[in-house]
Amino acid sequence: MRIETKTILAMHRHVISRNYRITLSHSEHRVYVLHIKNVQEEDRGSYMCQVNTVPMLSQIGYLDVVVPPDIIEELSSSDMFAREGTDVTLKCAARGRPEPKLSWRREDYKPVGAGNWQKNNLAQIIQMADDRPPIKSRGKRLVMSF
Repeated sequence: MRIETKTILAMHRHVISRNYRITLSHSEHRVYVLHIKNVQEEDRGSYMCQVNTVPMLSQIGYLDVVVPPDIIEELSSSDMFAREGTDVTLKCAARGRPEPKLSWRREDYKPVGAGNWQKNNLAQIIQMADDRPPIKSRGKRLVMSF
């Protein structure tokens, strides 16, 4: 049973769900195993195995689904060009589970800070700081004119 939706997925040896990704296996009529193929983010949640006795016996397990980080392009800044002394705002939005940690870094890995720009270092790149590899490697470039 899927707890959040109160959906019965399988009963005894039969799969009740119309979700083709869900199958059931058993051995010796004692151990029943629910299989979910191609796990999706929406599969996250609590699942309950129930034995119809008086009183009812049950065991609940939680399935957490890890989703690799990805930058949300439509909510993030595109490449920019700016004159020295002007203000710029760069936005970066990302999704994933666990929630990605974002950081800003310069292409040469020097600290980002006011007065730290050099003529031969004209670029700054946004990069996701996360232990998991992103779906795609992405960056945004800020080129300053002197």
